[in-house]
Amino acid sequence: MATFWQDSTEIEQEEKNEALIKSVQSEQDFTNYLSLKDYRRAIKLALAMSQPGRLLHLFTAVSAEPASLTAITGSDEVDQVIATLTGTDLVRLLKFVRDWNTNARTSSIAQMILHAILKLRSPEDLLAAFETKAPEDLNPMDVDGEGEGDQEEKPKPNEKQISFKDLLDGLMPYSQRHFTRIDKLVQDSYMLDYIVGEMDGGLFGGEVIDTDHMNGQSNGHVNGDVEMTV
Repeated sequence: MATFWQDSTEIEQEEKNEALIKSVQSEQDFTNYLSLKDYRRAIKLALAMSQPGRLLHLFTAVSAEPASLTAITGSDEVDQVIATLTGTDLVRLLKFVRDWNTNARTSSIAQMILHAILKLRSPEDLLAAFETKAPEDLNPMDVDGEGEGDQEEKPKPNEKQISFKDLLDGLMPYSQRHFTRIDKLVQDSYMLDYIVGEMDGGLFGGEVIDTDHMNGQSNGHVNGDVEMTV
């Protein structure tokens, strides 16, 4: 029995180099889109690359800009992207939101995006997104073509699939914790306002003594006594 070996080192290296080139190009494209404030392509590309950190940076930058009065996220373009995301991208974004929501530092962005999704997408949309069957022939990195970036993208091979129930189970406990913390902060702020109000003339108003006036009176009595003595 003869065994034949084929050296695939060069082929594997070429594949790695090609993947690296695509990755670097995608990184550069994302930076360019962000600098041009082309949020539609930037969001689609970040989702395609499955990079929650870059997407979080984008949403944080948007929230720091002057807000549009008609936009939930502060940007009409970002609202439009969220309203038109395909099923796989919507599920992926919700998974990122779930992960951001577990950290107090990033929970505010998570709650903002979650609020936008719940306002801009119907319950039927959300349920259908978790049941979407994606085509097998879409290039996930192609977001520049005319209309191609809005096609359904198939989940990545190593991407863990979750159900709608799994998502809710991951979102609700942390959301409740954040709301409880914020509610306590609001109650504490009312107490602080009350104390400051009382110090400004409430509880202690009748007991505050004008020390400068009293010092002046005391000095007057002393000086009078000295003059009389002389």
